[in-house]
Amino acid sequence: MVTPDIMSSNSFAIESANQFIIIDPGGYTTQWDYLTGIVTPLSEKKSLPLMIYLTHCHVDHCLMIGRCTELKATRDVKVAIHEAGAQILAKGETKMSMAELYGYSLSPFTPDIVLFQTEQKAQAPLLSSDFDGQIDDLHDQTGRQFLRQRMDLGGGDFLEIYHTPGHSPDSVCYRIGTLIFISDMLSAVNPMVAGIVGWDRENYIDSIRNLIWLLDSSDIQLCFPGHGGPVTAENAKKKMMRILDNLKGLGSLKEFNRDSLTDAKIYALDLLEEVSDVFTILAGRLYALSYHLDKLGESEEAEKYLNMFDADQVEFYIIDFKSVVEQVNQGELIDLHLVFEAANAIRKIIKVFDQKKFDVIISKSYLRRVSCLLKDFLTVIRGVDDAIDLEEINLNHFSNTLIKEIKTCLYDDESIFDALGDDFLTALATRIAYVPIFKELQIDVFHGEDIKPVFTDYQRFSDAFKGLLELIAVAKVKKLSLSTFSDENRTGIKIMIDDSNNDIIMERKFKMQVRKFQVCQALLSRIHTPGERGFCLSFCPDRSMLGEGTAITRHPQEAPGEGDAVQKGTKVRRFVKNAR
Repeated sequence: MVTPDIMSSNSFAIESANQFIIIDPGGYTTQWDYLTGIVTPLSEKKSLPLMIYLTHCHVDHCLMIGRCTELKATRDVKVAIHEAGAQILAKGETKMSMAELYGYSLSPFTPDIVLFQTEQKAQAPLLSSDFDGQIDDLHDQTGRQFLRQRMDLGGGDFLEIYHTPGHSPDSVCYRIGTLIFISDMLSAVNPMVAGIVGWDRENYIDSIRNLIWLLDSSDIQLCFPGHGGPVTAENAKKKMMRILDNLKGLGSLKEFNRDSLTDAKIYALDLLEEVSDVFTILAGRLYALSYHLDKLGESEEAEKYLNMFDADQVEFYIIDFKSVVEQVNQGELIDLHLVFEAANAIRKIIKVFDQKKFDVIISKSYLRRVSCLLKDFLTVIRGVDDAIDLEEINLNHFSNTLIKEIKTCLYDDESIFDALGDDFLTALATRIAYVPIFKELQIDVFHGEDIKPVFTDYQRFSDAFKGLLELIAVAKVKKLSLSTFSDENRTGIKIMIDDSNNDIIMERKFKMQVRKFQVCQALLSRIHTPGERGFCLSFCPDRSMLGEGTAITRHPQEAPGEGDAVQKGTKVRRFVKNAR
């Protein structure tokens, strides 16, 4: 078994009584050279044909079939693939073969044996007398269509071929005795795989169920996937059962294609820079806290906070990812590598980052934003388009509540003196770690009239809004105003900044902010006109524009009293009770 890397597939070389077999020649020249260097001398010595069986037409499994022309000049070589895959290869079709996604070209190739050909005798002769053109349907045993063909390998052995569509229309599995080669059946639900061109959920579910039946009803002992090591039949069944559970909970998927990959690449590059900034801040906060606790004689407590987070490990993950970026820039790796490695880095960072450890020293809002920052990327590359649970809110009430929250301290001086033992140390740490980001920022709030309700994920929107205000505050802005508005087409909040001649938020960070608000159904844009500088967050107030499957809830609230004019200059014009 040869496993060059994640962009190619496992290849298998098998010797039978009447032929040498290669299952999937892979996508790299070095892989092909290795395989043929082993198999062709043996086939020549024994005067046996070399048969290449393709599990499906994706280029990471079959790109090297183009090299068959070299071999056919001197020996008997034949290539077999399912009928649907044969048509794709004959046309050199780049989308269904995934060549476009991988950034490869694909020359047209005509296979020698067409598996599961519906009108085989009329369209092409059988090029192997050992191949049984009859198609058996195991429907009576499985309750679903399950097509099988057979080839005599001599010596009492047979190659059984099963059509297992879903990952691609032409996917097949090959069985020899107690072994079965299942290609991508265990990985077709993974991010950047589920949703590719040709992926079909219902066919995939049926194929998984058919394979479970086959493993239950036969003496198969080992399963060889197209990526990764061999799996026992029992473990393969367990994996397949989990796949069925995952598919049940998987919402509608957006097609993952070249455009999706390009977007994911840009997102990945922006995200890892943002993650680097975020964890530098977290590490700095912990180092500062540890330093001050140590100065106060609380060395044990200082050590606890210093070891709370492995900043070096996160830095290693980010540096490792950046090395992949450099290899992509130099043409050594392709874009798919970059997105794949970005996802790996984020998964590793999620394991290191435990937000519960930090909630006594850093605001929960900030920690939720960090968590969402990490997880949203994994959701994006998965392509899931789940129904969204939204709440109906009134932006006048929202703006009042928001300002109260950001002006509230995490600590209470009196509670520190009243606390004892560990509670005192926790309260002290909270006090030391607190950074009053908004202390010097004056915020005026102006309420528009007849503000229509909007629909958003309230917690996410609130957290994202606080994050946007933090970026403005750390840019040393002294004063800003929030004003709500509503017209025929949209409802929103404008954030106007005084005394600023430069962009407050650099473009990379701004793009990340745009993405955060998009999840909340809000559009973030810059305001940059003569005499005006700031940002606008707008919603479409029409509920019918949200799409089917969107759940709307109403968050309970009380009508504001006079005290809700939280900042000098606030003008409360109108408030709609029980509607945000």
